[in-house]
Amino acid sequence: MSVLRASISARPNVRWPIAVAALAAALVAVPIAQAGMQWTVVGLAAVCFGTLLLVTRERALVTLILLVLSLQFLFHKSIGQVNDGIHSGANAIFVNNIDVLLVVLYGIWIGSGSFRADITAALRRREIVIPLLGSLAVLPSILVASDLQLTIAELVRMTWMYLLFLYVAIRVRTRRDVVMLLGAFFAIGVAQSVIATLQWRTGSSLGLSFLGEESSLGIRTLDDGEVPRPTGTVVHPIFLAALVAPIALIAMSLAIVLNERRWRIACALMALVAFTPLVLAQARASLLAAAITIVLLVVAMLRTGKIAPKHVAIGAAILGIVGLLFLEPIQTRFADNLGTSQFQLEIESRLELNDVAFAMIRESPLVGLGLNQFETVQPVYDRYGLLFAGNPVHNIYLLVAAETGLIGLAGFLAIYVTAAAMAFRSARAKDPLLVGVGVGIVAALTFFALEEMLSFALRQEMPLALFWILAGLAVACARMAGDSEGTRAEGVTNDAR
Repeated sequence: MSVLRASISARPNVRWPIAVAALAAALVAVPIAQAGMQWTVVGLAAVCFGTLLLVTRERALVTLILLVLSLQFLFHKSIGQVNDGIHSGANAIFVNNIDVLLVVLYGIWIGSGSFRADITAALRRREIVIPLLGSLAVLPSILVASDLQLTIAELVRMTWMYLLFLYVAIRVRTRRDVVMLLGAFFAIGVAQSVIATLQWRTGSSLGLSFLGEESSLGIRTLDDGEVPRPTGTVVHPIFLAALVAPIALIAMSLAIVLNERRWRIACALMALVAFTPLVLAQARASLLAAAITIVLLVVAMLRTGKIAPKHVAIGAAILGIVGLLFLEPIQTRFADNLGTSQFQLEIESRLELNDVAFAMIRESPLVGLGLNQFETVQPVYDRYGLLFAGNPVHNIYLLVAAETGLIGLAGFLAIYVTAAAMAFRSARAKDPLLVGVGVGIVAALTFFALEEMLSFALRQEMPLALFWILAGLAVACARMAGDSEGTRAEGVTNDAR
């Protein structure tokens, strides 16, 4: 009985944290409400988050999950002047909800007492150091930057992204952590699909302008009209596609390799849900990149025996039947996207921007013309009147090379290759979960590699943060796969002895 009483008395009393949170909410409610809808949402989220930290024991994991979930609702607080003419990078030094939650995560990490030892051990590993050096490869371009404020703004953002990668790579340590992150990814896919579907059905932005969205949807101009394009909670349909397509590819990979049928079915449905915004948003580059990636993924799974040829044949037959049933609307959609004079104009405008990028690279091949400076220096190279003046080149490789030279491009590719190598290592694990995540991240990186030839989504906050989280998750899963193999090998050796 005394043991039972001691156990009861040892339980945490959650009444006082809730009371404190309620009092704090009451004190800040009036000034926050007067500041507008955006700050009201921020204030409410802050109070809920503070209360959650007080009542939960797994503060780090809960904060990390909330950070991932918050990718789809970004709130910025700029420091200094905002340059509204910049679209290819940070237009000001700012702090957003991802940064705030990351600070909390590092605070919890430091408070745990293992921070110094963890960092010291991590900096001995190539997969941690190479992305750091790849990020630092942009530094020589500072010497030629014409607008130092924009360069510093992008450097600050790059610093946040590396810290995000570092945390995920080091602190995600168990299968449970991985499963929780996957759940957060899938929640993003569901939320964006629901919002995009409602936007598509209603033709409106659903009143999400307080998130920084436009008050009306973007459009695609046709020869005889316009088509509204949903954007979810992202600023552009292409960037929405770059956020949800990697999630869909990870879900598809898990649907193939997991053992339990119920989870395979759930992941397959999740893949369909997450792919929905690509179709609704008519994101041509993303759809093409996703289609190629899916074919490569299926071929890889066939070669490794993860999927049977008959299942591929059944899937192809189903797609063929669906294509025949909906042949007319599919043909109409193709005509609207590829058979218009506007499409030809868009091709011409992008080729013009490519020419500008090549001219910049020839001007300064090694260090470029300055990080985050493409639109700043573009008028110097606009000699004949660009069709798409004031916009960055729609090719991340040309954009990086033009701004930071071949040195910066080499650093960018080093980060990419390192993340892919870690994902491949995870894909060779014995654990189906790690295999599915590893293959899924390889597929996501393949998608980015293809899609970014026609876009610059990896210079936008949400896809960029997702990319670095996936890179960190690849490192974490590769480490777990190695630890598992090492434990198994040690067990076999001990048994042999």
